[in-house]
Amino acid sequence: MSYHWTEPSILALEFFTEFADHIAIRKILQGVQGRVEGGVESMTKQNVELAIYVLLFMIFFFVVVVLILRPLTWKTWLTGLVAGGAWLLTWYAPISIRVGATLGLLTSSGLRRALQAYAKDG
Repeated sequence: MSYHWTEPSILALEFFTEFADHIAIRKILQGVQGRVEGGVESMTKQNVELAIYVLLFMIFFFVVVVLILRPLTWKTWLTGLVAGGAWLLTWYAPISIRVGATLGLLTSSGLRRALQAYAKDG
């Protein structure tokens, strides 16, 4: 596939689809396996999984923005590392919805604490 290097909006979409392709292929193969074995994953479960993926990506993106705009502290750096790890883990590892939701809550709680500590110090 050739990329549109001169059009940033299309290039961003192309890069996003490169990452999302891994998830789509895994979910397609899981769906095929489920149909072959006689079971189909409910749409509710799929929608909750997608919401967790998007939520953790948004948390990670927000942490990256905070890391760029605010002075670097070990708490914000550690929160960014945890947010990135949680996002990648939920995208690429076959973990349960509960574990993904727990990671999202812990990451958002860590981000809130890091921002509160920055506000108190700053």
